[in-house]
Amino acid sequence: MAWPTTFVGFDLETTGTDVVSDRIVSAALVEMDSHSVVKQRDWLVDPGIDIPAQSTAVHGISTEQVQRDGRPAEQAVQEIVLEITQAWDRGVPVVIYNAAFDVPVIVNEAHRYGLELPLAGVVLDPLVVWRELERYRPGKKRLQDAVDRFGLQVEAAHEAVADAKAAVEVMFKLVELGSLANVELASMMELQQDWHKAWAENFREWLADRGGDISGIGLSWPV
Repeated sequence: MAWPTTFVGFDLETTGTDVVSDRIVSAALVEMDSHSVVKQRDWLVDPGIDIPAQSTAVHGISTEQVQRDGRPAEQAVQEIVLEITQAWDRGVPVVIYNAAFDVPVIVNEAHRYGLELPLAGVVLDPLVVWRELERYRPGKKRLQDAVDRFGLQVEAAHEAVADAKAAVEVMFKLVELGSLANVELASMMELQQDWHKAWAENFREWLADRGGDISGIGLSWPV
């Protein structure tokens, strides 16, 4: 079965890095084929809490900005959940770089407003896939590293629309490597779970040998 020619990229910017307590301040869903953007939606979100200065320093979004221009969080989360669900209903994979962060955040935000977001379709995480396909390639594997590896451009790093686009473009490049040619798309969820767990176990062992903190390295993916 051929892989789809269209992906939906998803990215979030948040008040912090805790997937349970932190909130969304911006989000984007960008549907792309291998050549161009087909459709995109983005949200500036008022999370109802202050955005810490250290988070504003990363994504450039302030408390004052979201209070003035942002959508109420409940409305935005409802729309985001609907868009993701509709993509899966159409059989389109949702591409999320480092899904082990973004997926728990949106799932927990949905729960906060009495909504459910079951993983009813395929999530493709270019980070997990890249780690597996080029496991012996040295260096970090942040989104910017992937962009550099594949000769792509990011319009504005840590901006939801730009990062969602970049994630899709990286995923297309990973497919072009050819290693996934005989992999069924339907099996990718289980495969990525296995790939992430193997990476996490190795990384935890490496950190433990050096006296590092392994508490933030979870074995499960994407939640």
